[in-house]
Amino acid sequence: MSAAALSQAPLRERLADPGAWLPAERLADCFGGALSPEQARELAGQPRFRPRMAQLLAEYFALASLEQALDGAPEDLQALLLSPAARARLPRLCGAVLHGATLAREIRRERVTRLQQHLGSELFTFAVTHRALGRAASVLLDVEYLVAAIDRDGDACVAAWLQTLEPAVQGWARLVLRGPAGRGPDEAKAAGIVRLAVRMLAAEDVREAP
Repeated sequence: MSAAALSQAPLRERLADPGAWLPAERLADCFGGALSPEQARELAGQPRFRPRMAQLLAEYFALASLEQALDGAPEDLQALLLSPAARARLPRLCGAVLHGATLAREIRRERVTRLQQHLGSELFTFAVTHRALGRAASVLLDVEYLVAAIDRDGDACVAAWLQTLEPAVQGWARLVLRGPAGRGPDEAKAAGIVRLAVRMLAAEDVREAP
């Protein structure tokens, strides 16, 4: 299935084809080194093999069945379908929203420019716009230190969100998204921030799909 077709298919239909959204390395794990990631991806992409692939993944990683996971909240399941590039951006986007009030307090042009260079102007604007979801503004920090805090706290935010997922969904989500334990926001706040970020990134994926 092409990226464009995948982005337009119903959510459950897209998730039912794990070969289309799981990292190839995860697929290859199920074959004990007998297949390369590329070979595992090719095999998983064959329609007749999809149910067996889902079963192998559940058995190898000790997961609930994929069918059970598909009953999860759509706004959480959407995160599993993000492109690799979007998944990589997710923690920083979440961390920027967490620190959005601090970013909004910065009025010195030179520092704002440097922050936009580090984070991207679109991400900076998004974080400031949605700063009410994050923390209260903190003492303005050195730019590099603040960016490091955004990345660290973004990872913790994703980890806190993962803890909110139903067990059947959580196992599958951890195959594509990971967050280290740390001092993150409370789980309810984390879930709201991650879901918001996922919606933005999913919309970008649709626009950029070939």
